[in-house]
Amino acid sequence: MFAQVMLACVTLLDFDALGVSLERAPALVLELRKTKTQALLMIWVVGNMIHANAMNTGAFEVYYGGSTVFSRVESKTLPSFDAIFRGVDALRGGSS
Repeated sequence: MFAQVMLACVTLLDFDALGVSLERAPALVLELRKTKTQALLMIWVVGNMIHANAMNTGAFEVYYGGSTVFSRVESKTLPSFDAIFRGVDALRGGSS
C-alpha cells in the first residue's frame, strides 16, 4: 500500500513547482510522468494484485455463538449453504 501511494505521488507531483530537478531521475520515473493515466491504472491494478496475494491465507471460517461451524483450513473445501445451516442447527440443538 505504501509503495502504491509513493508511486502515485511520484507520478502526480509537479516537481518543477517544488524546485526539484528530474535531470537525474530514473527512467521509470520519467516514463510514469509521461503517461500519468496509464501509470496510475497500472500502479493500482498491480499493487492490488500483490496485496491480495500477500494477504490470502486460504482461511474461511464460520462461527456461531463462539463455536466453529465450518473451517476451510481443516476441511480443505468451501462449504455449501446447506452445510453451514446444518452446522448452525446442530449447535442450536436441532430445534429448526
